Order: sequence, then structure tokens, then C-alpha cells
Amino acid sequence: MDQLAKPGRVRIRVDHGTHKLFIAEREVPTAAKHALGALSSPSGNWVAVLSATGPIITPLTLLNGDRVLGRRYP
Repeated sequence: MDQLAKPGRVRIRVDHGTHKLFIAEREVPTAAKHALGALSSPSGNWVAVLSATGPIITPLTLLNGDRVLGRRYP
């Protein structure tokens, strides 16, 4: 998931291989260990991040992504 926030066109992305949040290519800590997704506001001034505590369950087939269990933190 790549998004561009308006002020200064900052790139916000979640690396789904490592489940880490990156803003402007810098890793940013989240409330829980694994970042699941990020969404910027229409104005571009705010970012909402969904994270989970884990553990990560690898898929049985190649068509499915990882499942992350545990408590969710918005």
C-alpha cells in the first residue's frame, strides 16, 4: 500500500514482508509489533495506522497473504 500525503508529498507505506511502517523511507514504530495498513486523511495532515500484536501465520497456498493474529490497535 503506497500513499502520498499532500504536505511535501511524503510517501507512506507498509512493507507486507516485514510488517513495518515506513514514512519517507524511515521506519516508524507503531502501537503494536506488526503494521497491517495505513491510510491518510483527505487533507493529508493525518495518518491512521492499523497494527496487531501477532503472531504471524504463513499461508498454506501461494495465493493467500500472511494472517496476523492478536489484538488490533488503530
